[in-house]
Amino acid sequence: MICNSWSKSLGLPGERIGYLALSPNLEDAAKLRSACAFSNRILGFVNAPAIWQWVMLESAEETIDPAPYEQRRNVLCDALEAIGYDVRRPEGAFYLFLKTPSRTT
Repeated sequence: MICNSWSKSLGLPGERIGYLALSPNLEDAAKLRSACAFSNRILGFVNAPAIWQWVMLESAEETIDPAPYEQRRNVLCDALEAIGYDVRRPEGAFYLFLKTPSRTT
């Protein structure tokens, strides 16, 4: 089974552009394929419009520059650290986990 997405690598959050490839030799491949197709239909918002499928065909080898994302991350983390938060800087995602500063009264 191979599952791939270009949502992060091309900076396309929310687009859910990718694919799932199942070997016919995979045990219960037909059941898994049916389950994935069913899930895709009932969660209709994740279906990629046909035009995006053509765009991906032409741009699958493209990459993005992560520098703007890193700069935004650093601005936010620096500001939070400046007001007392202990911040774990994300390295590959945009999720930020904070430790609330201790309060002294």
